[in-house]
Amino acid sequence: MTEADRRPIAARRLRPVVATADWLIRRGASPNAISIAGMVAAIGALRATSVLIAAPIFHGTALDSWVLRLGLGAIVSTGGKAGDLMLSFIKRD
Repeated sequence: MTEADRRPIAARRLRPVVATADWLIRRGASPNAISIAGMVAAIGALRATSVLIAAPIFHGTALDSWVLRLGLGAIVSTGGKAGDLMLSFIKRD
């Protein structure tokens, strides 16, 4: 797959992203494994944010439990990924 075959994503040009991808390539990671690792990292970051950062926001409400905030993070991240996939399918037609 050439660079022209890939969807243009601005994050692919960020210096930390390029450096991390180069590091993984030098260690023999496949492009598919790098993509999956990026998705897992993004989902993990969103879930961690929903548990840690949202704690003061939801203190004293129905979402005061870290388990419920983790569930909220899972719903939001899954919805975001589904929306991204739907947008990709629409753009291809």
